[in-house]
Amino acid sequence: MTAAERALTREDFRHEIAIARTATGAAHIVPLLEEGSTDRFDWYTMPHCTGGSFRPLLTAPGGPTAAGLRVLADVADGLVTLHERGIVHRDVYQENVLLHDGRGLITDLGAARRLDTPRGPAGRGSEVHWPLEYATSYNTATPAADVFSLAVLTYRYLCADIPRHGHSRLQTAPAALRPLLAAALAPEPKDRPEMSDLRRGLHAATSTAARPPAPPAENGDPVPTARSPPHLQPHTRTTHHPRSERTRTMNESRITEFLDAVDELHGEDDTVCATAHTSSVSAEGWTAAESAAPTTGSAA
Repeated sequence: MTAAERALTREDFRHEIAIARTATGAAHIVPLLEEGSTDRFDWYTMPHCTGGSFRPLLTAPGGPTAAGLRVLADVADGLVTLHERGIVHRDVYQENVLLHDGRGLITDLGAARRLDTPRGPAGRGSEVHWPLEYATSYNTATPAADVFSLAVLTYRYLCADIPRHGHSRLQTAPAALRPLLAAALAPEPKDRPEMSDLRRGLHAATSTAARPPAPPAENGDPVPTARSPPHLQPHTRTTHHPRSERTRTMNESRITEFLDAVDELHGEDDTVCATAHTSSVSAEGWTAAESAAPTTGSAA
């Protein structure tokens, strides 16, 4: 990797940190906890989400559930907030949706752009979850792109298939969601609904799926069921308690020690250096990261 490429990589990562900073405090967005910079790298930390990503839910036995729909509704909540703050995510798919205590959070803002600033190439190759406009206007993508991508993820979850021409499996989705999903998957951005519309539809579908049928009473009349208490939204940060400078210095020191250990074994490793600039590190993930790294003894 050349010096110019390293500088560009570092600039991209600093952009990601800045976007994460702007999004911090929003419900259903994985927040930035701490950030820092040294001569060799930039870094930031996020809370550890214990539930993994949304991917396993796409193939979970038993099919779609209210819990899965609730996660998708959470994602729509988070995206509405991002859009209100002038940010388009541009890469909404199952790997970038994390789960914690049964709720959904959006992560990985590395591809995001601010609405007032074009970013990236004009055209990008095709991906299942990307809208058609990425082929010619990726650098100026609008919130409608996130609507399309979330609709793709919702379709895959509810219909167990990738959206194709005609959306042939759409009939397997809840009836109330079908027109909304069909519109959200429209080829033209102007024909798609707002993210707030998709959010309302997903919340309504979640409530319907979570509502148990009323059991019959002895006289044949349905028995009223108790209403469930409202769910609190995790990770809604109303206050921020900065960690000590000692903790911040320790984080930077541990990253430096880790990179030094790799350099001693492999020399200047471009892949590792690039990763240090383009990947965030969870403060709670250090044990796993260090145990996975080779040691001098094992290398010998």
